[in-house]
Amino acid sequence: MVGLVDMRDWEQLVTVFTPTVRADWSKLTSEPAGEVTVEALVDGWRRTLTGLTAIQHILGNILVTVTSETDADASAYVHAAQRLDADFASSLWIVAGTYDFHLVRHGGRWLISAATYRPAWGWGNRQIMDLAR
Repeated sequence: MVGLVDMRDWEQLVTVFTPTVRADWSKLTSEPAGEVTVEALVDGWRRTLTGLTAIQHILGNILVTVTSETDADASAYVHAAQRLDADFASSLWIVAGTYDFHLVRHGGRWLISAATYRPAWGWGNRQIMDLAR
């Protein structure tokens, strides 16, 4: 998922999710957790991230627990850097935390049906996310 976000491959990104996704970035943004269509989720990322100069997500400590033939849970540490070339002091915002995913097996593929981001810390100029829109 995050590699597709970093490459801004919005068309391919929709293919890794179920048609409806439970998304929760509420600890990072003012958006409440809830069910969204995959198109709305990806379009929100596209609108927010397209204006950035660079994006890089690094995942680590990935743990996957298969709970049945069709369900699994996964978690991973994430370190995300966003850069916006701009005429002010800090053009970088870094945020780190944990992703939690629920996956379902459909048509021989594992798809993300729920995603939660839990930030642990951030550094830099968070305002670049608004300026990039």
